[in-house]
Amino acid sequence: MKKIFVILAGLAILYAAYIGVSLMLLPSVSDLQKRRASMTIQVRDWHGNYHPFVVGPKNRYWTSGAAFRRK
Repeated sequence: MKKIFVILAGLAILYAAYIGVSLMLLPSVSDLQKRRASMTIQVRDWHGNYHPFVVGPKNRYWTSGAAFRRK
């Protein structure tokens, strides 16, 4: 019984370490707090080809958040 508990505890620790490392390797999101910042991301279409997509004010179809607010 003790051996099973030790194995389960070890697996839980390994899983927690995996989650921690995965979170640390995520890209920085500090640029998202700049309201006027634009970024280009790569988007894959249904054929598997990647295309650049501009996110932010430099996108000609971009609408500001103020346009969605109710009056």
